[in-house]
Amino acid sequence: MNAAEHCTNLGQLVHNFQALETWLRFVLLKLEPSQHPVVQLDFEGMALGTVLSQNEVTDFADLRTLCKRFNRHMSVKKAPELNVAIVDIRDALAHGRIIGTKTGFPLRLIKFSKPASGRVKLVVNEVMDHNWFALQLLRTHRAIERVRAEA
Repeated sequence: MNAAEHCTNLGQLVHNFQALETWLRFVLLKLEPSQHPVVQLDFEGMALGTVLSQNEVTDFADLRTLCKRFNRHMSVKKAPELNVAIVDIRDALAHGRIIGTKTGFPLRLIKFSKPASGRVKLVVNEVMDHNWFALQLLRTHRAIERVRAEA
């Protein structure tokens, strides 16, 4: 793997996580209609500073919370649920470190726990090679398709 391949794969993976979160928000808007009033969201015409009502699209819920909310609805329907463990990779990308290996590429993704008594635990330690990216892209793609099936 070289730098260009790494960047392309990482960009695709980040895109998949963003798409998953967006699909979850719009599907939850459909699944939880009584929670918040439905409003038309015209982001192209909205100026910075526009104040909006909170709803499933605008709320501050993180990806893990959105997946759990989605899964509650799927559990009631006895439908397949999302594997919430994929959020750990998104969190590692957002809050972890990416470091080079002895040969430069592939890079390694590491993440530490929150400190407790001045100590941390290594919670993610993954080599981001072709196989790793293929697996993560497949997992996120399947999650997106599962959520889209409810749209």
